[in-house]
Amino acid sequence: MGKLKDAAEATDNRMKALSETKIAQDIKKYTNQIWLAGLGAFSKADGEGNKYFDALVTAGKEIEERGREGVMRQVEYANTRVEGVKNDVIQRAEDVRERANNTWDKVERVFDERVQRALTRLGIPSKADIDALKAEVESLKKNIETLKKAKAPTRSTAAKKTTADAEKPAAKKATTAAAKKPATRKRTTSAKTTATKAE
Repeated sequence: MGKLKDAAEATDNRMKALSETKIAQDIKKYTNQIWLAGLGAFSKADGEGNKYFDALVTAGKEIEERGREGVMRQVEYANTRVEGVKNDVIQRAEDVRERANNTWDKVERVFDERVQRALTRLGIPSKADIDALKAEVESLKKNIETLKKAKAPTRSTAAKKTTADAEKPAAKKATTAAAKKPATRKRTTSAKTTATKAE
């Protein structure tokens, strides 16, 4: 250990000697200059760094604006395309629906026609035949009502005939009825024919 101590002291002595020499002074001087150059560069970078930073921000804004415009154009283009595709799909769906409705209408018509032909062959009347028959029945009902009103005697006339008939002797009625019986039948037959013709 003693040898190491001696070696360390010898190195210290040499260093002291070197520091006192011109080389040591030059090294110290250059080291100091390097240090000062670094500080100057840092200071200059700090001053110009703000300018450089501002320039970068401005350039970034320009790029962002151009990018935004490009994106907006792309979005607009995409929206236009989407709208076109949507309209095309809607139109195609309408066409398909219309064709389906037309086909369904044709199927219904063919079915109705075939059913009607089958019913006609079986002797079953159609709806139009039934409607015509209903209209004719209604017309006949109205005619019957009109005839009933025209032939119905008024109450006062009916009452007078009833009292007059009651006053006549019953025997006279029987003889008159027996004598007129064949003629009455002919009138009745002709009256029925006249009533049928009137209808």
